[in-house]
Amino acid sequence: MISLFCLLIMSKTEIGKRIRNIRILNGLSQSELGEKLGLTADRIQKYENGARNPKVSMIFRIANALDVNAAALYDPTPCDDLSTMFFFFEMEEKYGMTIKKIVDDDGNVKYAVVANSENRMYDYLSKWHDAYICKKTESKLVDTQEERERILEDYARWKSKFPKSIENSKDLKENQKQKLKKKIEELQSEYERLH
Repeated sequence: MISLFCLLIMSKTEIGKRIRNIRILNGLSQSELGEKLGLTADRIQKYENGARNPKVSMIFRIANALDVNAAALYDPTPCDDLSTMFFFFEMEEKYGMTIKKIVDDDGNVKYAVVANSENRMYDYLSKWHDAYICKKTESKLVDTQEERERILEDYARWKSKFPKSIENSKDLKENQKQKLKKKIEELQSEYERLH
């Protein structure tokens, strides 16, 4: 659950950008999102361009219609675990921040962003790290810009649906293993054909 304090610290322009980005990732037009909310496309457009600021109750309704946590829409303010995750996502977008897994000499795993011990944030960062590495690895293995863009869209969708997206982490990991295995087999076959 997000804190009311977090919701009070919002920029309507940034909220609008997030609504637009997540709406597009979900393949919805402004009219379609408006219809889900009982609003006009014009109202959605005003929210998206910052001409109007949705009330807190409307932010929750929009998030529900987009199937994301409301924290994905408001300005990330590190005031609880979930909003801190969205703060890190924003840091990645605005400042090119990355997350790195570090193993010290004793074999202890730490994350370069924040968490040094096992708690919910550590778990969130671990899931983020896994998704980030999958995106990075898959991006290197694909041949076309279109495939890279699809991977980036999938990653953006994963972030916008956080923490729901971690519920399927095992399935995601298994799926990615299968994709990597298939790509390795294709590359091995290509290698053998060339020799």
